[in-house]
Amino acid sequence: MKTTKYVGLLIVWLVLLPPLAKAQELVAGWEGGPSNGYAFVSPIFTVPSSGRNMFLIRPTVSDLYYNFRDVGGFTDVTSPGAAIQVGYRLQTPRLTFTIGPGFEVRWDHRRFASGQTLNTTQIGATVEGDAFFQATSLTNLNIISSYEGPNHYFWTRAGIKRQITNTSFLRPVGLSIGGELTGQGNHDTHQFEAGGMLELGLPRTHSSLQFRVGYARLWFVDGSTDSRPYFGVGFYHRF
Repeated sequence: MKTTKYVGLLIVWLVLLPPLAKAQELVAGWEGGPSNGYAFVSPIFTVPSSGRNMFLIRPTVSDLYYNFRDVGGFTDVTSPGAAIQVGYRLQTPRLTFTIGPGFEVRWDHRRFASGQTLNTTQIGATVEGDAFFQATSLTNLNIISSYEGPNHYFWTRAGIKRQITNTSFLRPVGLSIGGELTGQGNHDTHQFEAGGMLELGLPRTHSSLQFRVGYARLWFVDGSTDSRPYFGVGFYHRF
């Protein structure tokens, strides 16, 4: 009964959100590989729509999937979810900082090595923050971090990006390259990633498209480890 109530409240939030504010940004992406990854779509609403201090509302739909090695073999996990975050954003000419709590529902599906399955609904609080610092007109430093209470999953990424074409900002397309370090995981598995990023910036349409590639090291609950490549794509648009 409580699960139905919480899910209903989340749906009401998502339905009533558009009349409250017009979306100023849209962020979407996928990263991972055949056996583990994360995909999401998230519009961002701010009130007021611009300024130094803003109130932020961010609904998100996502899908987390991974496997981990246990005593009996590999367990496969798929965990689609829906969340809403409220927060504060500080925006200056060189710094954009956002932080705030949220509420999330995840539907966790597990298939064990024995063939048995376990389905649970996970509900809880989240917290997320990010900071983007424009060190120079062409160089950006950034860090993004989140924690999901329902499945105790943490995710943190730090990166640096440098624009290498259209340095005068007069052309419709600009190319940037960068490097990133990422840590993520929960009680099932921990993962550390190191990789590169290529960004195609489209300043006239206020959009960007990112491509990622790198290598990940994983640690499982049974003490074993594994190494895998990862790939990713991301999209950003400001209305």
